[in-house]
Order: sequence, then structure tokens, then C-alpha cells
Amino acid sequence: MDHTQDYTGGLRYAEKALPLTYKLGNPSLQSYCERLVGLFYFRQSDYQKAIAHVSKSLEISQKAGDKSSVGSALNTLAGICLAAKQLNEAEKYILEATRYCEEDNDSNLLPIRYSMASEIYHAKGEDKKSLAYARHANEIDIVSHQF
Repeated sequence: MDHTQDYTGGLRYAEKALPLTYKLGNPSLQSYCERLVGLFYFRQSDYQKAIAHVSKSLEISQKAGDKSSVGSALNTLAGICLAAKQLNEAEKYILEATRYCEEDNDSNLLPIRYSMASEIYHAKGEDKKSLAYARHANEIDIVSHQF
């Protein structure tokens, strides 16, 4: 049996681990596990539960001041909302995620955030914005990988 896409099994283990992260009192671990549970629900197309868990991850990361984890949670929420056709919410989340990357001048993650923004704007039918974000992502990616 191929276990590479056993989302039900993965979810079962992640949900068992989640309360343990709270017992440990480690916000970073709590946030990561909440996001992981959310991703398993996302893979099962349960967008409501996915959004709830990733939103909790975002809340924990914001309270802890973990900017990297905040950006990751925002990007994940944008992707879930895109798949769930909640395009205005997706736009809100990705714009906030890109703001975090721009503030940190993160040339590794910024192309990923801009690519997600491009997909969201394309889905919204705003192709000029979509193309602008795609081009900007490509420009940053090219510059950051030059020797």
C-alpha cells in the first residue's frame, strides 16, 4: 500500500500530537502542528476546518512575534481560500503575507508570495495585476539566483 498520500492517517497522527504541543507550552510547535492539521484538512477538501486550524496557527504565531511563521500561515490561508473560491479573503491574506516578506526583504520567499498573488488575481479575472505579480516574482527569482 502506498502511504505517500494517506491524509486520513496523517491527520489522525497530527490530531493526536496537537494536544501534546499545548501541554509542552511551545508556541512554535503549537503553531506548526495547527498548520499541519489544517493542511491535512485542506487535502481532504474540508476548507472550513482547514481555515480554522491555520487561523489558530496564525494567531499563535502573531502572539509569539514569529514573523516567519506568520507569513507562512498567511500564505497557507491564501492558498486554502483560493481553492475554496473565497477570492477576496485569499487576496487579503496574500497581500499581508507579501508585506511581511517585503519588510524583511526576503528574496527567497517573496517570489513564492508574488506567484500566489498572481494566481489569486488570475482567478479574480484581474489579469493585469496577475501578470504584474508573475513578472515581479520572476525578476526577483532571476536576480537572487545569479552568481
